[in-house]
Amino acid sequence: MCGIVCAFDLKEKSEVLRPKILEMSKKIRHRGPDWSGVFDSDNAIMAHERLAIVDPASGKQPLYSPDQKLVLAANGEIYNHRELRSQLNSSYEFQTQSDCEIILALYKEKGVDFIDDLNGIFGFAIYDTDNDSYFIARDHMGIIPLYIGWDKNGTFYVASELKALESVCTKIELFPPGHFLDSRDGAFVKWYNRDWSDYDAVKSNETSIKEIKEALEAAVRRQLMSDVPYGVLLSGGLDSSVTSAIAKKYAQKRLLEQEKLALEAKRNELKEEQKLEKERKLDLQRFIKLEQAELRKERAEKQRQFLEQIKLEKKIDLFRKREELEIKNLEKYVLSQQRESYEEVQQRIDKIKEKYKLIREQKINEAIRERVASLGIKVEETDDKATLLEKERVYNEE
Repeated sequence: MCGIVCAFDLKEKSEVLRPKILEMSKKIRHRGPDWSGVFDSDNAIMAHERLAIVDPASGKQPLYSPDQKLVLAANGEIYNHRELRSQLNSSYEFQTQSDCEIILALYKEKGVDFIDDLNGIFGFAIYDTDNDSYFIARDHMGIIPLYIGWDKNGTFYVASELKALESVCTKIELFPPGHFLDSRDGAFVKWYNRDWSDYDAVKSNETSIKEIKEALEAAVRRQLMSDVPYGVLLSGGLDSSVTSAIAKKYAQKRLLEQEKLALEAKRNELKEEQKLEKERKLDLQRFIKLEQAELRKERAEKQRQFLEQIKLEKKIDLFRKREELEIKNLEKYVLSQQRESYEEVQQRIDKIKEKYKLIREQKINEAIRERVASLGIKVEETDDKATLLEKERVYNEE
């Protein structure tokens, strides 16, 4: 037994309604003293009070699909959840061992056409965050209680007990058994239909004591599904005596089955750990390879820059030698002719130095321009040395 309180089609802000939903949920906390959970968004709030029966460790609700787009608040038990898990066509990644999580998996795979696959008792609500829609359903006979209501503003509520709605809603209705409600259609749809509900369809049937016995034993055995100790309410009458006797018959088998399931879960957990460890090793190898490739690339780039620097320095050195040679030749010429004053000679030397200074700066700018362009940076004809170096700095910081 758990309890749910949900609000959809919010007519007030979520932050205003959230405290109200939590207060409403407190009123049914006796249904689920083991855990209280809540989901809220701009358009929906879902609270859950949990009694941990199946997967006490990780089955906390609301439950979420792996992509976090579907949210489930459920009350009940799905007896055939293990069989349904094995029959799934999709690669749904279960987050828990909870029996109720199969509801999310089936809804994701089949849409609304999955409820008749469930063997169990339930009242649940699913919220789709992608399209702001909700889906509510109740079991075939209404074993699990479920109520709906509207407050004075028009906000729509769903709850496991009437007392959660009484102080808030101006209109309250019983959610009909064997029906579902899809907000995209806005109408109740009867999903549970059996031909034996019509007398004419069964009036000629013969009674089979063997089939009744097998069906009753199967029903009791299904309901022994739990991960916690259970008890039997024995009044001494025929009904409770028969069900108690069947429960005793299957109790030891249940323990053996649980041990088998626990061992299988442990093996699966070990396989998953081994798979994750293998993936971690592969990721580490890929990371190391990428790091090595980056280092090789970085070394190659540094070597290229080093060689370019050497080439540039050689060019500059060559022009420096040419400058010195030209000055020496000038000095020799002046000494041999002895026609010019010292000032005139110095002026000619200064012109030679200025010429080669301009040549060196031009070569340096050309080298910087080539280096910047080689990085894939757009270079303009008007870019001077300072502009080019700034572009290179910005690129390196990125």
